[in-house]
This record gives sequence, structure tokens and C-alpha cells, in this order.
Amino acid sequence: MSINRGVYIDSAHSLYVADAEPTSGTFPSGSTLQPGEVTIAIKSSGICGSDIHFWKHGGIGPRLSFDEGALLEPLSVALTSVTRAGVTIGGPVVICGAGPIGLITLQVCRTTGAWPIVITDINEARLNFAEEYVLGVRACLVRQDQSPEDCAEHVDELMGEEIETAIAMECTGIETSLATAVHSVKFGGKVFVIGVGKDKLEILFMRMSARKIDLQFQQRYVNTWPRAIRVLESGMIDLKKLVTHEFCLEDAVEAFVTAADPTHGAIKVLIQSG
Repeated sequence: MSINRGVYIDSAHSLYVADAEPTSGTFPSGSTLQPGEVTIAIKSSGICGSDIHFWKHGGIGPRLSFDEGALLEPLSVALTSVTRAGVTIGGPVVICGAGPIGLITLQVCRTTGAWPIVITDINEARLNFAEEYVLGVRACLVRQDQSPEDCAEHVDELMGEEIETAIAMECTGIETSLATAVHSVKFGGKVFVIGVGKDKLEILFMRMSARKIDLQFQQRYVNTWPRAIRVLESGMIDLKKLVTHEFCLEDAVEAFVTAADPTHGAIKVLIQSG
């Protein structure tokens, strides 16, 4: 018989009591304990105010699909990055990388009011997708043999006459892409790095120093989920178009292969668990 009981909460926020793992027959005790281990029997528990909050609140609400819920994490990354970078209405922005994070950042920047916006990538299909996803965005195809300086010059041309890039959002983590971002922004501009790259990257120290370019990074976010949910519920941002492939859990290996192979044209791949 189990002597381990737990209090659970279901999707309807109803509380119920049920058997919990480990049971009396499976958890170690006495001579079966390893050095440094101890068995603890909880005799009394107090209810904290935060426990009431977790019971009564939370969830994505009835107006969002589970697929949209699965995209709240990358949306939180983009919301935090755009806010911390200081993107403003009418501010010229270049986004380096048209992957899922770059595309979500693109839409957040446009919704914030940034303009003009240029997005770069080596994949022409993703740039075509970006142009359909956010109307008016200016696509810059990066050739494999193209230098960061040449790419930045193309970005300047796409921005238009007398318009200098204020902020570059680097979403790839690639050294040459970071260099393109540095060459693209104006004197006193900012390069905001979202993409995670190698442990060590070379940066254009003297150019950033001489041109007073700020270099800022994004690693985590906090307290953004309620905001992200409100953004999706409002309809300001549509992430459903990013979902190009869906797989059931049993086909997870195929899902990973699809996401890893550029020839499949995947933007965002979802795995349905049930």
C-alpha cells in the first residue's frame, strides 16, 4: 500500500488527492540508502498565499490554441529583446537572421512601430517568407562569399537615402552576421545580440569604440508570459503562420530531422503530445 499521497491540480484548476510516486515499495530507506541520502517524511504543511495564486490563476486561457502556447517562449525572447534594445516608433532597424527568432523579432519590431526594417539571411526562401509575413520589410540576401562590409552597404541601400540604421538585432549567433550588424548601425547606434553563438567570437572592437556603438546581449527573460499572452490575444501579432510542420510525438525523430534540414523549408516545427 502506498504511504505517499499528493495534492494535484488539473487543467480546470480543480484540486484532488491521489497516490504519488515514489511508493513505499520503491523509495529507498534504511540500509538501501546511499551515502549522503536521507528519507524525509512530511508530517505537516502550511498553505502559502502563493499556493492559492498558483491554484486560482495561470494557464493560457481559452482564446489561445496550444500551438500558440508553444510559441510563447520565443515570443517572450523577442518582446524582452525589443524592449531592452529601445526600439521606437519610426526607428530604423536591421534584423540579422530570418529564422524563427528573427521572424518573431521582425513582427514585434514592426508592431512597435520601427520603420524602415531590413532583414538579412543566406536563405532566399526564408526572406521570401519574411516579405509575406510582414508587408513592407526589405529583404537582404547574403551571399556566402560576401563580406560583412558589402552586406552592410546593401543594408544601407535598402534603408534608403539619408536613413541610418539605429539598431541592429542580431539573431543568428554567427560571427560574420555580428560583423554585418556592427558595420550597419550609425555612429552612436546599438547592436543587440539575441542569437547564441560559439563560446568565443571575434568582434570589431575598434570600429565599435571609434563609432561609440553599444553592444548589448539577451540571455533570459522574466515576467513576460502574461504580456505575451495579451499580445497574442489582441491579434497584434500572429505566430500561427510560422508553424510550417506538425508531428505527433511518435514521429519526433522525423520532426527533428525536418527542423535540421534546410531543404525541408521548415520555419517552426511543432510536436503534438496528445
